[in-house]
Amino acid sequence: MLNQLYRVPDWAGNFESAKSKTYKHKSQTYMPNKHGLGYLQILQKPDGAALFGAWCAMVQVLSRQPERQGYLTDTTLPDGMPLTPAHLSLLTHIPEATIAEMLAVCASLPIAWLEVIEPGIAEGYRGDTTGANQSPYPLPLPLPKPLPKPVPEKDSQPAKGRFGEFHNIRLTPDEYARLEKKNGAALALAITILDDYIESKGTKYKSHYATLKAGSWVWERVADVQRKTGGGSHKPWKGKE
Repeated sequence: MLNQLYRVPDWAGNFESAKSKTYKHKSQTYMPNKHGLGYLQILQKPDGAALFGAWCAMVQVLSRQPERQGYLTDTTLPDGMPLTPAHLSLLTHIPEATIAEMLAVCASLPIAWLEVIEPGIAEGYRGDTTGANQSPYPLPLPLPKPLPKPVPEKDSQPAKGRFGEFHNIRLTPDEYARLEKKNGAALALAITILDDYIESKGTKYKSHYATLKAGSWVWERVADVQRKTGGGSHKPWKGKE
């Protein structure tokens, strides 16, 4: 699965309106309400409701990107970092196993809500061409050129996901898990504060993980916000990693 790149066919036609296409940052997304054969086949699965919920959550994640082409990457562009089930699990708080099953089911024929694009194979290619498309989402036309391979992170470091409304915060799954373990629900507020600060000031940080660890100015701001809103005070963790 790590070598696979997924794409939602005809993203613009199915998940955008004429007005939403002009937005760089969306707080909501357009979604078809047709319950076609693809929807019915998913709901027939033992955990079909959970799979459909995971699909909707994934669509919401993709809809928050400034440029939206439907590729399952951190930018939704073909040259972005492919999002794995582990990444989507962190972003949606849905179990990784459910995400993985959803990707496999939605990419299967005849549902075809997702297209699997393998490295070196032109987009639109399918090994099995006998299945008819019975999903409410039409299949895309093939492109003549193969997609470029995803660019790996420097020094083979773990891939980082993007967090915050403006997607300025970059953390590896392990970094996010460590911060969440130490700070719980307060981490979301800390990410929002740092994300907004970077967006407004243009400040660059060598490591967002280091900035979000206990003792930084971010947690002082979190404590201030919690006191003003009556949410209690946050006491940053001061032990060792």
